[in-house]
Amino acid sequence: MYGTLKSIARELQSVAKFDEDLVKVSESYNQSLYQIEDIAFSLGKYKENFSYDPQKLSSLEERLDTIRKLTAKYGNTIDDVLSYRNEIEAKLKQLSEEGSSIESLDEELTATTALLKQKGCELNKKRISVAEKLAPLIDKELGDLGIPHGRFQVEIKSPFLDDNEGVSILETNSSGISNIDFLISPNPGENLKPLRKIASGGEISRVMLALKHQLARVDKTPVLVFDEIDANIGGRMGEVIGEKLSSIAKSHQVICITHLPQIACYADEHWKSK
Repeated sequence: MYGTLKSIARELQSVAKFDEDLVKVSESYNQSLYQIEDIAFSLGKYKENFSYDPQKLSSLEERLDTIRKLTAKYGNTIDDVLSYRNEIEAKLKQLSEEGSSIESLDEELTATTALLKQKGCELNKKRISVAEKLAPLIDKELGDLGIPHGRFQVEIKSPFLDDNEGVSILETNSSGISNIDFLISPNPGENLKPLRKIASGGEISRVMLALKHQLARVDKTPVLVFDEIDANIGGRMGEVIGEKLSSIAKSHQVICITHLPQIACYADEHWKSK
């Protein structure tokens, strides 16, 4: 190609000898030819310095393909993809922090459970000690209240007392970690059984009267109701019950449903139902 251009330059120079109008055309052409030579030289130098790396080209093509897939799935532009990346990154960080928070709560729950067991066991020991002292006092009260051979006992059970690691904290309640039952044997030779299962209404009332009479100073229940407390008892026993009710009434509001005047005479007010 370049050889053809030089050949044309020589022909123009030859013709320009015969026509002065072609002299300027020949000179312009020659200048252009020189510029083409310079450009060809520069391109040659550029070509010599240019390095072709197939691996880099393959890497760039793979990256472009990845970008096309990301924009097709997560946004129309690179900015959309980056915005989605930031959003997911924030959610991942939040989940990570929540995981740390759960671990912290688990540690706190473990410590609180251990403290609950410790305090609950301490409370149980105090309850057992008080129950042992209370039982003979209630036995005496029952004798005064017409159950001369009655035996009373407080049963305290707790799954935590045996250091059972499998016990759940959900088995506790607002009253502690133990289950408490009042046991009674109203007659000689009978085994102790739960009061709620074997006692009659009158017996339950008298047992509660015995308990309230002994615990009057510490019992915070403001109103006490005794129903049929005079069932199957005579006048002399009515006076004993009346005296105990009167004693409890010094620190509590007592309402008693009775048919015996020996009990009713101790009341401050009387209501008659027809």
